[in-house]
Amino acid sequence: MLANTRKNIRELATKQCTFAKEQCTYMKKPKTGRDVEKNEVVSLPTTPPVPSEADAKIAAIAPLFEEIMNILGLDTSDEHLRDSPMRVARTYVSELFAGLNPALAPDLTTFPNHFQFHSMLVEKNIRLHSVSAIQFLPFSGKVHVGYFPSRQIIGLSNIHKIADYCARRPQLQEQLTHQILEALQQALQTPDVIVALDTRHEGVQRRGVSDPTCGTFSMDYGGKFESAAHRQAFLAALD
Repeated sequence: MLANTRKNIRELATKQCTFAKEQCTYMKKPKTGRDVEKNEVVSLPTTPPVPSEADAKIAAIAPLFEEIMNILGLDTSDEHLRDSPMRVARTYVSELFAGLNPALAPDLTTFPNHFQFHSMLVEKNIRLHSVSAIQFLPFSGKVHVGYFPSRQIIGLSNIHKIADYCARRPQLQEQLTHQILEALQQALQTPDVIVALDTRHEGVQRRGVSDPTCGTFSMDYGGKFESAAHRQAFLAALD
């Protein structure tokens, strides 16, 4: 099913994309007698490049977003709007939802725990931006992570990379919390990880109840953090 979907996207993109004709020239060797007496510049036919999967998705999304703009009554010929469908498509595929592409998963650096450090380590106030799968409106805030090292420790910037990669998908905050937890547990080879998200949702602040003061806090954990005492120590470290 996924393979057929990708194939359809590529085929659709191939039909919709128009490629600028490229002119390749080469200097033809001179011949003798009545043949060409001087070098000729010859234009060679070229084959359009095969679009990547990302390019195919962008090409498929752009006209659909333009249709939405037309339905809303926007003038898509306006100089400020005419390029918006392509800009939005690129933003979706290459930025906001880049976490849907497994090829973009970050390379992580871990180190053997030679120091035998087994106390809790907390990395807090990690900046987070994501998109809710309910209304496709953004939510943003902070991620806080704690873990008890076992055999491996992780470069602190890698925790930021994991959070950022997982956040670049349309999803519920509960899902995102668990995805970050699972990714860290796998990287660290230990279940002793806790993840907390403290965010504000545009879907709550700007529509429906329209409450600009509301925040959302979620937490997921495993291993030693099943202990209430360890969870409390983690939460105390956030103050």
